[in-house]
Amino acid sequence: MDTEQFTLAYNENTFSIDFSVLEFSNPDRISYQYKIKELGDEWISTQPGTNRVTYSSLKPGKYTFSVQARDHNNFSNIRTVTIAITPPWYQTWWAKSNLGMPRSITNLCSYHVYSVTYPPPARSDATKTHGTD
Repeated sequence: MDTEQFTLAYNENTFSIDFSVLEFSNPDRISYQYKIKELGDEWISTQPGTNRVTYSSLKPGKYTFSVQARDHNNFSNIRTVTIAITPPWYQTWWAKSNLGMPRSITNLCSYHVYSVTYPPPARSDATKTHGTD
């Protein structure tokens, strides 16, 4: 996949990324360094000839995957891909706000019923004014 970003559903959170360089004479001597910024700052090195990495069970969110090739001590440019994993529908902001609405309506109705059933006690004239003579 030659893209700068891709989106996966929450249940597609286990995936592999293959990468390669245009080195056809001896690809087994090429190794790679990769990382996902949100999971750590350390570069992880592959064995020479290995050009695949697999991630599993990533939580919903945005991730920045970076990779660079290494041939002896020569490094390629860093290639970056953004990976977005969408949450399940019930974890989205609109679902949480819609699921919270019945609770708010129930609380409002309960308050109204309570205030009608148990009105505050009436104040007597004696407690309204004290010694203003």
